Amino acid sequence: MTSEYPQKAIDANLDELGDLQKKANEHRSSRQKKALVERLIKRVRNKPCPPVSWVIYMWGIHLCKKGTRHKKKLAFSTIEHYLRCIETPLHELASELDFLNLDPEHFADIYRRSIDYKKKTENKDYLAARLSEFHYFLSDVLRVEPVDWSEIYLFPGASTMTAANASLLTPGEYLQALEIICYQEDMTLRTRQFYAGILIFGYRFGLRIGDVFRLRWMDISMEQDMQNIVIDVRPVWRGEIECGCSTGAVIGIIDGCGSAGAQHRISTC
Repeated sequence: MTSEYPQKAIDANLDELGDLQKKANEHRSSRQKKALVERLIKRVRNKPCPPVSWVIYMWGIHLCKKGTRHKKKLAFSTIEHYLRCIETPLHELASELDFLNLDPEHFADIYRRSIDYKKKTENKDYLAARLSEFHYFLSDVLRVEPVDWSEIYLFPGASTMTAANASLLTPGEYLQALEIICYQEDMTLRTRQFYAGILIFGYRFGLRIGDVFRLRWMDISMEQDMQNIVIDVRPVWRGEIECGCSTGAVIGIIDGCGSAGAQHRISTC
């Protein structure tokens, strides 16, 4: 199975390779990264490959050029190790799938099974961190929906900070977080509204990130008495409802998003 979309992204990267051109006094690692980018592009163009391979190659190009969220300049050996770390399990589990069009729950299932490949706890933790960075790239560059990592970091010995339980958030902390988001000056209005919406739907309605991304305007309606907002949550790829609320659960408003005394009701379709 092949995909056309990653090829366009590959071509776009070719136009930005000026910062990776060889220089007389260039460090060895920089030359190796330039050569790696050229090899990855050539590998994609010379023969068809599964979508998951396209995406891994794209991530490799991105690591060479822009690094990760936490470190902008990576050594060639680090990039090579990152790619090898995720390549084997992802190829084994996703080579037959239309990788870029999977939903968050399907991605999470693949990542959990990939982590199970590792026998040692420290190796599982390392792979989970690499997969998290890999999926961040998918979300940030290729506009793939994010996944709920709290359910992936459930293996023994997982990093406790990464596996933080959102259910422990108190009402006061929730309101404080909402206020910080709404008045964050270094974010655009659209970005503030986006993050605030995810927080409200997640905390007040019990929806997971994937559930929020699947919502359409037609899924949200107001009952005739104007006291309840009804949200229809659509099934995920397994045909199950994954939100934290039970069918017909009614949640009172505490964040002022609506008229006094109004309530929200979650239903399933």
